[in-house]
Amino acid sequence: MNIFARSLIGLTCLSLSMSSIGKQFDYQLQAKQVAKDTYVVVGKSESFSSANGGNIANTGFVVTAQGVILFDTGPSLRYGTQLRTLIGKITDQPIQLVLNSHLHPDHFLGNGAFSDAPVHSSLKTIQQLQVVGDDLATGLYDLVGDWMRDTQVHMPTPIATGQIYSDQYHDIELIELEGHSTSDLMLYDRHTGVLFAGDLVFFNRAPTTPHATVPNWMTALSRINQLQPRIIVPGHGQPTDGLSAMQQTNDYLIWLAETLTDSAEQGLHFHEVKQLQAPFEQMKLKAFELERSLIHLYRDIEIQHLY
Repeated sequence: MNIFARSLIGLTCLSLSMSSIGKQFDYQLQAKQVAKDTYVVVGKSESFSSANGGNIANTGFVVTAQGVILFDTGPSLRYGTQLRTLIGKITDQPIQLVLNSHLHPDHFLGNGAFSDAPVHSSLKTIQQLQVVGDDLATGLYDLVGDWMRDTQVHMPTPIATGQIYSDQYHDIELIELEGHSTSDLMLYDRHTGVLFAGDLVFFNRAPTTPHATVPNWMTALSRINQLQPRIIVPGHGQPTDGLSAMQQTNDYLIWLAETLTDSAEQGLHFHEVKQLQAPFEQMKLKAFELERSLIHLYRDIEIQHLY
């Protein structure tokens, strides 16, 4: 076999190898239109794994006359890059603005794919990311592996709440609440009635509580109820008409708070409480998230009832 033939075979093998890698790390993102110019990319109702690459949260975007407003960027540079490609298949409008709803890594680690656009979040979220951002990225790499290759923390800059865009089709404002974390940004389009609620709302997927303050979270849900959005895009789960997702999240938090409080009053051990069953038939990962919430919340509740 001559040198040319060997080189050709080598290049072919390399090409096939690169193609295989590309398929292996393909998130297979799809955009679901929920209103005029308004799209959601729905994540899997799962926990982080090397099988899903961390694609467990929703991202979404609104195409305006001035450009695309993007809400969250996903868990990795690969995700952000593929999200940008997906957006380009829907519109040739430039990326006008990128928003990070809060500090959790499945929502902001795709920022690097949008480094040529303004990327913003709340000041409180930025202050938290300055402390724990690198640790969150490392932790997610440990969970999902090479899906995270070349992913780095790209810090957002602060943005004020209130109206950020308005024309005859859209009237978009940012609302900052707290509860799921110490700062939870929402994007609300008053013309279409679509609310991107971030992780203040989960639907048919058990809420996570690593940075949660449950009373504040329930207050935030009351504020969402006052808005009366036509469609809610939760941070996790399918977009829904009306307030059903908000109500489910609220009901779950009530159940969680009452269950943990009653268990502490009865002197139940951690391992006894985690055997309890949440009464939400359609909700995925109930047992998994109950155990995590016990880790996050139960000790403090026990202490309150001991003293």
